[in-house]
Parts: sequence; structure tokens; C-alpha cells
Amino acid sequence: MVPKFSGDGRGGPGFNQEVDTDYYIESYIPFSNEIAREGDVAITIYGDSMEPVYREGSLVLIRRIDMWREYIDLGRTYVVELMDERRMIKIVKAGSDAEHLLLTSINPAFEPQEVSKSFIRSVWMVIASVRREEI
Repeated sequence: MVPKFSGDGRGGPGFNQEVDTDYYIESYIPFSNEIAREGDVAITIYGDSMEPVYREGSLVLIRRIDMWREYIDLGRTYVVELMDERRMIKIVKAGSDAEHLLLTSINPAFEPQEVSKSFIRSVWMVIASVRREEI
């Protein structure tokens, strides 16, 4: 059972649904022991910049990457928490220099955003998702 945190990941511009509040556990979500590890958490995705892969309302299982400044697997999807408390789910690519990362969306309607590493509070690798289907 993985804790589902109150914090959300924004898939588009704007601030998160949950800001200026401490994270708390809303519920527990079952994930296979082959996928989930101790310390992993689940959050809800909002916005449409990562559609069609991560639809708004989907849950993602994320794992904190403590030494991301030393090495990050470029081209993978991460939840990036910024110093202003925004949390964005994006594909992380190399920035214009060693001090920046380029955060890109799957939805081509959204422009990539270059972010200084010094403005990043934490990085969480997306391990799995529970996709919300349109009905």
C-alpha cells in the first residue's frame, strides 16, 4: 500500500491545487511489491500538458531522487517541485548549460520551460501511473 499524498502534480501552467499546506496522506493505493518501494508516494495529476499519456485525474507513483543534481536520467518523466511550491510533471531534458534543465510537455500545444537547478527543490521519478479514462 502506497500513501496517496494531498500534493498534486500540475500538467500545465498555473499553481497547484494544494499550496501553502503541509502534505498529508489522503488514502493508500495498492501497488505491486515488484513496482513500489518504501518511500514511494502517489499523487494526482492536474492539467493537460502531459496528455494523452498522463490524463488529468490520473494517479502517478513517484520516487524521490536525492542526488538528481549529480545525475538525472534525461528524457524520463519526473515530478519537479520548484522553490515557489509548484509541482510539475514533465519530461526532463538537458538545458542550455549545466545549471539548467529543460522541462517539456507531451502535448505539443505547450512550450518547453527552462529552469535553473537552483530553483528546483526536489525531483521525483515517475515509476507508474493509474490512468483515468474518458467515459
